[in-house]
Amino acid sequence: MRVLVIEDDELNAASVVRVLGKTHCCLCVRSIDAAFEVAAGFDPEVILLDVYLEHENAIGEIPRLNTLCPRAGIVVVTGNFKADDGAKVMALGAHSYIGKNVSVEFLRNAVAAAKKR
Repeated sequence: MRVLVIEDDELNAASVVRVLGKTHCCLCVRSIDAAFEVAAGFDPEVILLDVYLEHENAIGEIPRLNTLCPRAGIVVVTGNFKADDGAKVMALGAHSYIGKNVSVEFLRNAVAAAKKR
């Protein structure tokens, strides 16, 4: 499975790629602009999107990601879990909303569930 990881924190990105890269093809970018540049060519099946990129809220970019990658399920990841944001990301078309401090198994399951059939 191809997973596009959009995460600006180098340590978090490395951790995710280390965990998912064992069984999935991962491409990690550090900004939403970089994600838009590579998304169509990489054709991800799942996108992991950090809520805050470069100190900006990336939630508003979910519809554009869905347009560019209609086959990809989007998992929004946050270090500051808020129920209101969860409802918002789901309304915008994300598959799920999870915290950054979840277990490895939970992350793998969230990615697997997000893959659109």
